[in-house]
Amino acid sequence: MKVGENIYAVDGICTHEYSDLSMSFMNGGIVTCPLHLSQFDLKTGEALSLPATESLKSYSVTIQGTSVFVEMD
Repeated sequence: MKVGENIYAVDGICTHEYSDLSMSFMNGGIVTCPLHLSQFDLKTGEALSLPATESLKSYSVTIQGTSVFVEMD
């Protein structure tokens, strides 16, 4: 997800209950799950509000020219 000039990569499924975060709401660096409104920090994946208590997995992003590389484990 792009926030300003920065690109972040996190899991696309809410950790609280299976919900696709591609349909989420974004406000700055915070993504809000559309199902139960849990919020996550896009930079770290940290769960910021209930009902989610488990963070999203975040991935390292490298930008080289016009290419974006995401390091997957």
